[in-house]
Amino acid sequence: MISRKLWIKRSLRVISFMIILSLLLKTADYYLYNDNTYTRVMFHEMYHSEPIDVAFIGSSNVYRHFDPKIWDETLGMHTFNLGTSSQTPEDAYYIMKELFKSQSPRYCIYGINSILFLELDAYKNPVKNYIIFDYLKPSFNKYAYGYTAFKEKSLLNGWVQATRNADKDLLETIKNVSDIKRTDTYQTYQYKIYEGSGEEYQGRGFVYANRQTEKGAVGKIDGYLFHDYEISESSLVYMKRLKELCDENGTELIFVVPPLPYASMKLQEDYQEITKFYQSVADEMDVALFPFDLSRPEYLLMEDNDFYDEAHLSGKGAERFSRTAAELVKKYMDGEEIDRNKYFYA
Repeated sequence: MISRKLWIKRSLRVISFMIILSLLLKTADYYLYNDNTYTRVMFHEMYHSEPIDVAFIGSSNVYRHFDPKIWDETLGMHTFNLGTSSQTPEDAYYIMKELFKSQSPRYCIYGINSILFLELDAYKNPVKNYIIFDYLKPSFNKYAYGYTAFKEKSLLNGWVQATRNADKDLLETIKNVSDIKRTDTYQTYQYKIYEGSGEEYQGRGFVYANRQTEKGAVGKIDGYLFHDYEISESSLVYMKRLKELCDENGTELIFVVPPLPYASMKLQEDYQEITKFYQSVADEMDVALFPFDLSRPEYLLMEDNDFYDEAHLSGKGAERFSRTAAELVKKYMDGEEIDRNKYFYA
């Protein structure tokens, strides 16, 4: 039988080993991985935010489309954009769980799109999970998300940042990453992140695109058929879990479909099938749906140069959409009866 003294000695060795290993991994992460992203700044702001009344959730068509400043002015509330690249309902669920730990928003506005519900290879890219997992504060929620997100990808790369650059030159990586992390911009979470990207982070999760497509260029994209892809059961499950989570916290979930170039919808060929799918999900979950992709032109007319590609709004386009969408959503929040035929095509 092991003596108490020997047991304590061995326990201290294990604890010491874990502490040293943790410090080594932290050091390796710091010098080998560049985590300077919009999402890093967004989460930092979220953790230090004043009370949030409205949270926007979703992928790049959320953090580039919903301008909190404009929504603030129109709603008379404090809004915050929690969008992240290629965000899925699974990601959104864990992000909102994190928000509810310190905030009690009255509304959660989910910017939805068709690919959100499909089984796509793009969602298997772990980078979309790295930028969320890395900036959540240590907690059960963080590690539950990490296990869920990386169990079918790479738990090692997910949890240890330094391993993600294993295929790159070691000394060059250390130099480049160190140069970035020593800057005042990085250390004080300033908004100036990417040079020459044609866009700028403007706070509270919103990214303003200083570029636009040329007239007619949107029509040169390739369409895809919605029914050629399988519906992601995981997306539907986590969307329902998100609704339950919001209900438990006294937060109303609202669906908003941001506008698309008319050419994108035309090339889709089966876009009517998509609109019916949106409505069926909203009806099943008892969630209000605002389809700004079907806006009547006399209400909201979006030109080619309001976008910078086949799906994303330019900064000026985001301003126009945010102002128009916020005005209608405010009417809904105020309890006004809305004649949907006045604003949207069927």
